[in-house]
Amino acid sequence: MKEEKSKVLILVPSITARGGITNYYQVLRNEFPSFVEYFERGARTWPVRKGFLQELIRAYRDFLNFKRRVELKDITLVQSTTSLGLSTTIRDGFFLRYARKKGIKTIVFFRGWDNEAEEKNQKRYLKLFKYFFFHADALIVLSKRTESVLKNWGYKKKIYTETTVVDKSLIKDISDTFIKEKFGDINKTGKINILFLSRIEKRKGIYELIDAYKVLRNKSKYDFSLTICGDGFELEPIKQKVDLEQIEGVKIKGFVEGEQKKQSFRQAHIFIFPSHGEGMPNAVLEAMGFGLPIITTPVGGVVDFFEEGKNGYFTTINNSLELVQKIEMLTSNDRLFTEIAINNYKLALERFSSDKVAKRILNIFNEVTED
Repeated sequence: MKEEKSKVLILVPSITARGGITNYYQVLRNEFPSFVEYFERGARTWPVRKGFLQELIRAYRDFLNFKRRVELKDITLVQSTTSLGLSTTIRDGFFLRYARKKGIKTIVFFRGWDNEAEEKNQKRYLKLFKYFFFHADALIVLSKRTESVLKNWGYKKKIYTETTVVDKSLIKDISDTFIKEKFGDINKTGKINILFLSRIEKRKGIYELIDAYKVLRNKSKYDFSLTICGDGFELEPIKQKVDLEQIEGVKIKGFVEGEQKKQSFRQAHIFIFPSHGEGMPNAVLEAMGFGLPIITTPVGGVVDFFEEGKNGYFTTINNSLELVQKIEMLTSNDRLFTEIAINNYKLALERFSSDKVAKRILNIFNEVTED
């Protein structure tokens, strides 16, 4: 793909929208060459939306701007980044259909995927889903299971399985030595900081985590603390719960980015993510990049690489008591605790670092455009 003759246009959320997809593409922006161009569409204040009429006007303007950009005739590939859902299917579907009408190759990258939405899709609008997406020249997914579902639904072309990303600049100061010293200090201080960093929603497992944390505070030999980072519809209810129940040792930071996000990871010892459904959560990979053992539910693409006892432990969805058991299992063996931390750091460097991910994505673009 020659830069001066062809460009790739990626449909992305606005930089003012929050979430893992926005973070993913802002990280990769520094790794992609200049022939990769971003086109913003979608709610500019996601997850909060403006009124229906305002969003409808905004969507219409997005599409007009897309048509104008395509008419410059230097785009050879359009890639959308979408998730299961009627509104996102229709939104990105129109962009992709128009691109194909103009002879431009297309790729769909499914970033969000959960079993419940999958069942709804199959029952309600699978025909519409196929109409918009199954004419794409290739698909990118975040798990082998998603790949299998799409093949069962009848997609015949190439499907690539990818990962989310760890910003290499974010973890440039992390090393084996840093990790060993931090975990070695636990025996001296007796303090272990648990980190939750995600959207603050029920389906992310935040309530199960708080319930598990309350048990740990009362029974463990360690002095546990809990740091909660993120915003969402349950942020205020969570604050109220912590205050009303007088749960000690909980720090709720809200949405974090930049240095504040970096420090939240650096100061943590365990990353816990008991989500009910995911594609592949960015925050889990970022936590691994900082050398944090992981306790998570077996959701999405995590199951394709995660090894229990090597990267951390799986816990059952919506089960706070099992979550307590897995935390105790992790912290009961000092040597294994540190070994898992170092394993995760090395894996993140080798497989999830932003430069490695960008290189793989560019290879996909080249294969599709040259096919």
